[in-house]
Amino acid sequence: QSWGIAPRLQYAARPDLQFYLDMSVARKSFNGNNDRDLTAFTFNPSLNFQPHENGNIAVGLQYGRENSGLDIYSNTVRGAYLGYQHNFREQGIRASITASYTSTEFDGIQAAYTEAREDVSRKISASLAYTIPEMDGLSLLGSVSYQDNDSNLDINTYGRTLLSLSLTKRF
Repeated sequence: QSWGIAPRLQYAARPDLQFYLDMSVARKSFNGNNDRDLTAFTFNPSLNFQPHENGNIAVGLQYGRENSGLDIYSNTVRGAYLGYQHNFREQGIRASITASYTSTEFDGIQAAYTEAREDVSRKISASLAYTIPEMDGLSLLGSVSYQDNDSNLDINTYGRTLLSLSLTKRF
């Protein structure tokens, strides 16, 4: 079970430049394992710049912390991302690409290991959305992402490719 609050502050410095500050605080409870209960918070400043009518660039930072009753689940996360989105209005297509980098450092040492876990994750994702003009309110969305997670504990090193295709009807 979890509950929390996630306020967002937004400031439009100019019509083509917005600043954001996303924050969250959450409490997570694990049934049958109260020692693992944790409090998590995140702090994410970002900006969105629109260099021309059909495109925008997003840049952001991430800082997060999870404090658990078990130190092997307590961790600190630092990261950054860069993305670009372009609208091909006449064709009804919206395309985007995003790259991110995240570093996660855990406080405790897991059983069978001699050092605390440290992960570095790199991810790139792209998506394409198409609004079908002949079918009012119907759109097709496809996305692909690749994540490379390097860890000092080999069991947590992996590469992951995700593909997604969805069809949405708005009424």
